[in-house]
Amino acid sequence: MLAVPDNDKLRQLLLYGDSHSPEGRSGALYKLACRLGESGVSPAHTQALIEFADKRWGKFKDRNDWSERLQSLLDEADKRRPANKFDKYKPVDIYTLEEQAPETDWLIPNILAKGTYMLVTGGTGIGKSQLTLQLGMALAKGSQWNDLIMEKSRVVYGSHEMSANEVVYFTSKLRKGMDLDRERDIFHVLPIGYTVSLLTDEGRKFYLQYLDDYDVFIFDTVSSSTHLAMLDEATAPGLVAFFDMLTSEGKTVIALGHDTKDAVRHSGARAEDMSGHRYLMDRASTIVRISGDVEDDEHVTLTWPKIRLGRKLPPTPYVRDLETLWLTKTSEDYLHTYTKKRVDKALRDSGVGPLKPDILDPKTDRELF
Repeated sequence: MLAVPDNDKLRQLLLYGDSHSPEGRSGALYKLACRLGESGVSPAHTQALIEFADKRWGKFKDRNDWSERLQSLLDEADKRRPANKFDKYKPVDIYTLEEQAPETDWLIPNILAKGTYMLVTGGTGIGKSQLTLQLGMALAKGSQWNDLIMEKSRVVYGSHEMSANEVVYFTSKLRKGMDLDRERDIFHVLPIGYTVSLLTDEGRKFYLQYLDDYDVFIFDTVSSSTHLAMLDEATAPGLVAFFDMLTSEGKTVIALGHDTKDAVRHSGARAEDMSGHRYLMDRASTIVRISGDVEDDEHVTLTWPKIRLGRKLPPTPYVRDLETLWLTKTSEDYLHTYTKKRVDKALRDSGVGPLKPDILDPKTDRELF
């Protein structure tokens, strides 16, 4: 077992086989041989591990053709075993690269490709979870979210901060705006409510058991997906390594991260100025930030600091339906309007009265604002 790389999916295959293989145990042995070869396990260790697996599963060991079967599996592993993990990469001109590169498979066209990682950021209480629940439900439905088209997907939402009651508070409202088919629209929630560290074997295995069941993995939030402090030098690389493991299997990761923290604000720096947060942002293919005034529940703005495979989108204001929590794109300049209303209210409360502009329209002599 010590020869097996630190790959939970490979270990699961070795110990328990592959219940999804249409060829049963023989197909699982073939898959195991391929995976061991691709992982660079030595021929001697590959043989020992295949024999170990076959003994557990009782497929070929007592058959007369076992030696031939074993040799064919070892040959298959040899075909796939790289002398060096970088051997498959060779210099290539840009025209050949364009011809050979696979076509991008989009989850959200021109924004989020399948098999990549997106980071959703924003201040505490601004509505990151609400936004991501909406995106997850729209992906499960395969419907349009505002002007974004969603590819129908199987989605699991790992709630490491909100308990079941807290999740239900949001989803019961959101379902008024989008009703999901319980059989066909796969949007499942893991309402854990406490830290599940993706830096531990236990935490990784917990999610890897669902690898074949879902296309999109949502983690709410990155700070509750680690047992270490976010500024610990091992945290961000460890989280990204796990995200890379999922994306290498064709899965898409959406992770929620706090844009700023009180301690960071007091020091005069933003969270992304800290090395761990920069690493999470640097490795993301797409970043969306939700911002606004936490005292104004109705209005937020989405900005897209990074879209690696597409053009950046302009900042866009949205209005939140307080009954259903769904966001609707708007052209309203609410920041100007909301700020003026707050100033006017403060002046009225103090007895001064609403703010009066001192600019006049030269044509009508009326006040302008």
